[in-house]
Amino acid sequence: MFYLLDALHEDLNLVKKKPFIEMPDLDNKSDLEIAKTSWDIFLKRNQSKLVDCMFGQYKSTITCMECKTTSKNFETYSICSIPIPYQKEIEVFFVHSNYEKKPYRILLKYPNENHLLSDLKADIARLLDKNINSIVLAIGGTGNISIITNLSSPTAETIKKLDKAYLLACEIDEQQLKITESKRKFVGLKTVKRDKNGNITKLGIARLICLDHNMTNKEIHHYLFSKFRFIFDNSWPFKITPPYHSLSTEKALHELSRKYPQPYILTLTVQGDTTKDTFIPFDDDQLLSRFSTTSEVMIGLEWSNLPDVFEFDIFKNYLNYDPYKQNKDQKNVEKNFVDITDCLESFREPEELKDNDAWYCKNCKKHQPALKKLEIYSSPLIFIIHLKRFKGPDNTRWNRTESKITDMVTFPIENFNLTPFLCNKLLPNQYFNGQVEEEKNDQPAVYDLFGVVHHSGNLNSGHCISHCKHPETGEWYRYDDEKVQKVTNLDEIITDTAYILFYRKRV
Repeated sequence: MFYLLDALHEDLNLVKKKPFIEMPDLDNKSDLEIAKTSWDIFLKRNQSKLVDCMFGQYKSTITCMECKTTSKNFETYSICSIPIPYQKEIEVFFVHSNYEKKPYRILLKYPNENHLLSDLKADIARLLDKNINSIVLAIGGTGNISIITNLSSPTAETIKKLDKAYLLACEIDEQQLKITESKRKFVGLKTVKRDKNGNITKLGIARLICLDHNMTNKEIHHYLFSKFRFIFDNSWPFKITPPYHSLSTEKALHELSRKYPQPYILTLTVQGDTTKDTFIPFDDDQLLSRFSTTSEVMIGLEWSNLPDVFEFDIFKNYLNYDPYKQNKDQKNVEKNFVDITDCLESFREPEELKDNDAWYCKNCKKHQPALKKLEIYSSPLIFIIHLKRFKGPDNTRWNRTESKITDMVTFPIENFNLTPFLCNKLLPNQYFNGQVEEEKNDQPAVYDLFGVVHHSGNLNSGHCISHCKHPETGEWYRYDDEKVQKVTNLDEIITDTAYILFYRKRV
């Protein structure tokens, strides 16, 4: 749309040789004087019917946060792009207590900066229909896992600290829940597989398990094997009586070790000290009790000497899971209803410029942190609003299908009063001093909708349809490629796919 309007304007532009005009020094001038001068300079290079009816002005104000020096700039626009205030999202890896289920990668929504990790934990439990007491939050990294004990921290602050780490939500099984809190020892678990050639393959993300602090080494072996034994139950290559899957955990592990001597190795490491891996033997010693319940410990599980008949690939991947769409009871949670006035309010919220975006202050003679505020100074006769439904990456591993905001934005079809969001109610070509200007400036800027472009899909692929109002009959029509249908219900115009809105000012 931007390129189309620009190309049409250039084809219709009456100015064939554009002069170079330097912007004069307009310090200490009023907004109206700066706006008028900027508009006059623009008209000396641009004159077309599109300029007459489709171009307005932005007012950009930048204030140095150090010396409070202010700079104002007035820029022309043909399409007003406004943000959609959407719920922020955090990437969470959820690990089921049943390891036969692949971990979920979830983009969880949270509304504002006041959202706490305790709220996040409650959201996970509600959306996945889990017992809130069975969920433990942790931060996973390369070779270590840290339990999050302070759930009163803001979710947004946690995201900033993640860097290359990831947020982990682990489900504790019923056996672990029976352990009294004073005896619970949370341990990180990383698993790898070594093939016959000695090559090691990492089996997915590190997980979190809860053990009894006084567990014997043998009990640790039995418990960990119980988490993974479904692999052997499903693929046991020998006929035995009774069947392998019916054996107890102890007997199944014994049978596995008899057929494949030393099928795995267990090691224990204090996190941060990779030089001291301690072998966990199959005995009645209590190695875990030597560490405090708060120390960060990682257990390494290396599967080896096993044939390819036992499939471990299930641990290599995770599922991209959307609990908002897949849980029918949460339909209303997924759709966040936003009014277009909220979008316009968000448009003029100040933005902080710092670090690489720092502003060069003429007074300080160097780049300084600054506040930038963008406002609509004047709107044109034809006001085109572009809803910014596509967002850039945050602290999540975005892909192109997850970058669209699908929230419903409601907007008026008639009597849309833009006055509260304009610095100047005049059309740009009405910038002159006189009685007519003052009279017109008292009139509200009221607009009526006459067209909407809808976009379905994502950045990879999509489809556009439009709704347009007939200029003479006032009836609405739906245009979908070669199909044209009369619209009988105006509700179908205001949907969560609305992308570009076309308004005409009442004069």
